[in-house]
Amino acid sequence: MATDYESLFDNFARYYFLTDFVSLGMAQSVRRKAIERSELKAGSTVIDLMCGTGNNIRHLRKMLGARFNYIGIDASEKMIFIGKKRTADHENYDFMKSDVLDFNNDDIKADHIICTYGLKCIEENQYKIFADQINRLLAVGGKITLTEFQSPKNPVIKAIFNTYLNVFYSALCLVFCGNNAPVKTLMRCLSAPINTALLLELLRQRDFNIHFERSWNDSVINIYGIKQAHQNH
Repeated sequence: MATDYESLFDNFARYYFLTDFVSLGMAQSVRRKAIERSELKAGSTVIDLMCGTGNNIRHLRKMLGARFNYIGIDASEKMIFIGKKRTADHENYDFMKSDVLDFNNDDIKADHIICTYGLKCIEENQYKIFADQINRLLAVGGKITLTEFQSPKNPVIKAIFNTYLNVFYSALCLVFCGNNAPVKTLMRCLSAPINTALLLELLRQRDFNIHFERSWNDSVINIYGIKQAHQNH
């Protein structure tokens, strides 16, 4: 993971709820649709990579009730703290502070791995390690759901989008935070490049059957896949 993302999201953690307001519900809608497409089953063990404050839990609960085990992994101590505080009454939810690229626990095997809005934190030269981690943590027959949002490609829509963020989001930040530092964080994240072709190829090399799609004017990236038994190539 990029070395400064941990401190960046530590500073952003208590303002993270603002992304729901500024996106007019889109951020949660994208999460919900991605998880609904995941075909999760009751009793599944779900690993949430770069989980933040655990926003995906609400959508998992709507789909599965309380019938799943959740492990959230994030490098930001403050994000993890908020996630633990929100879910303190649930014994089957666990949060672990770790860079996902360094996470090492051979006792954990997931039925499903999800990662929403975390791909931007992985540098291109770290994709191989990231793909290896997914492969190591996921059981054969397990599934992945990777979702990311980027700045729109259409120049007109992009200009409107950026203006909206710089005006409306800045106003929200000034009201709730007293400064507009979260705007700079969000803009930086949205502009982070993602080499989807390379990531898809690395996953396929590890025997994943992958489906890839874009939506919202190519702003949303969705990667779905299933880990197949190893084939001799």
